[in-house]
Amino acid sequence: MPLYLVLFLITNMIASVSMDIHLPSVLDMSKEFNTGQVFFQFYLALGILLSTISPLFWGPYSDKVGRSKSIVPVYCALIIGNIGCATSDSIVLLSIFRMIQSFGVGGILTLSIAVICDLYDHQSRTKILSIFELTFTLGLMGAPIMGSFLHENIGFRGCYLIISLLLGCIFSVLLNLEKMNNHKQNLDQSRQPNIIKFLIKKSRTFPFMHYGILRGMVNATYMIFIAYAPYVLMQQMGMNNQQFSMIISSLPLCYILGILFLRISLKYFTHSQVFNFSMSSFLCIGTVILLMKVSILPVNMWVLLALFAFNGFVACPILVISLVQCFKLELQHKEEHNGSFSALLEFYLGAVTAFLILVSSYFLKPKIGNLLTMFSVCGGCCLCLWMSIRIKAKKILSKSVQFVPFTIMNLSSDEKKSDINLASSNSTQKR
Repeated sequence: MPLYLVLFLITNMIASVSMDIHLPSVLDMSKEFNTGQVFFQFYLALGILLSTISPLFWGPYSDKVGRSKSIVPVYCALIIGNIGCATSDSIVLLSIFRMIQSFGVGGILTLSIAVICDLYDHQSRTKILSIFELTFTLGLMGAPIMGSFLHENIGFRGCYLIISLLLGCIFSVLLNLEKMNNHKQNLDQSRQPNIIKFLIKKSRTFPFMHYGILRGMVNATYMIFIAYAPYVLMQQMGMNNQQFSMIISSLPLCYILGILFLRISLKYFTHSQVFNFSMSSFLCIGTVILLMKVSILPVNMWVLLALFAFNGFVACPILVISLVQCFKLELQHKEEHNGSFSALLEFYLGAVTAFLILVSSYFLKPKIGNLLTMFSVCGGCCLCLWMSIRIKAKKILSKSVQFVPFTIMNLSSDEKKSDINLASSNSTQKR
């Protein structure tokens, strides 16, 4: 694995830390800025929303100028955003720098996926993308623990300063490396409008729309719980910062187990089999939560935490395989558009997640019943998308398979002709 890709993955982990490191400090930040709980749900959704929209810029931009020239503005946005969050003294400035920070987070996510697609073929992408998900998950797991420890010593401002320092060190190493090999020629400026029109057209078609919305729904089930968790666990269950951090950080640990499950299971099963098993398990979790919602099963908070932990276990294979399968089913895929295609999928994932968090923040109070409602809605939508994907994927694969017997038949007839010619030549030689 190239060194710059390793640095990208480390940056991806640090970027995920910067998105959630403020969670243990939410209640103290509310007192300092004199705001309510709705603002910090909005604060979380704002970060997801900007990290969703920004790939639509970073993807075509990296395809146009190359991957190496894109790292400078991406890292500048990350560093400036984190320093600004650390030095903000008002809600307005905090929100502005949060937007800048999230703009850079979307850039590093897009660049990482684009470089992986540039370097590796379809067979190897699943393993490398699982490492990509692993780094992101390690960041999610370490963010509450790191935030809780630093909050007790230097506050949330110190958290953002340390993140900006780490990003600055990685950025300096990248600048001192030899020029990155893009593996793809930079696109002409005159082709850029065509790429944008191409993406707009693709965004409304299968497989990008179906897989993108499905990934967003699955990801939203975890992020909505994160948005509700500070008030459900700390206020309603009376947990302190350290207990809350341990609970929240243990949930992404199940993502890591899901990554290990993905890598092991692909040695014995196909992508489709692992994907179908993961989706079936995800829907079983949704069914149990729906039964809790309608009061058929009793609501137990520890059982609910276990369900969300298992949800993280099955969500990781869904997110990785759906990304790989989407590129595989796109028959007219052009590799010089890897950045743009990656941006389109990340846009769908973040847009659906941010929309559901905003809906839950403004229209639903942070209660366990509303959390169960949102999960049940996401599960029902995922069921419909899963059935639609299976039907449409079979149609695409059946069309591509129809050419195989025809090709085999032609090859067999050619072989017969060559055998006849060889037999006739042998007979003439004998004569």
